[in-house]
Amino acid sequence: DLNVARLKVQEAEAALLSARWALLPGIGFSAQGGLPGTFSSKFNASWEADIFGGLRNTRRKAQASVEQSKAYEHAVQTQLVATIAIKTK
Repeated sequence: DLNVARLKVQEAEAALLSARWALLPGIGFSAQGGLPGTFSSKFNASWEADIFGGLRNTRRKAQASVEQSKAYEHAVQTQLVATIAIKTK
């Protein structure tokens, strides 16, 4: 159970990182070359304006999920320690 709790924390942290990256502009570059000496390149950038707060709400939900997962991990760890303490009495 403790390993599952730790994996849930890692999953929630990855979702939070993804939500944070969504707030940044996207940048792309591609290049092509061919014979006889032809070359083309393309650069693009995009950014989503967070007018209605959807991206910020996603980030807040991900942060809450991280905190919830950490609390669950702590509860499982506490239960494990209590079980060991009872059995060693």
